[in-house]
Amino acid sequence: RDLRLKFLEPAKKYAEFSKSDIAVFLAVFREFDLDGSETLDASEISNILQWLGMSNNPKRVRDLIFEVDVDGSG
Repeated sequence: RDLRLKFLEPAKKYAEFSKSDIAVFLAVFREFDLDGSETLDASEISNILQWLGMSNNPKRVRDLIFEVDVDGSG
């Protein structure tokens, strides 16, 4: 499936996100998806947290993955 569609479907649940918000999310996702896998692994999430100026310790990354990993893929 097209990566854009993967973002649009779940985002429809959140009326506060405009199409331009989703476009920004997708652009940032693509920038940090270094291996082009259309998923974010722990290393890529750590890079995002660092970019955001947040703690990116391994426990924090594991906790975030656990919180949002709806399909159990890690």
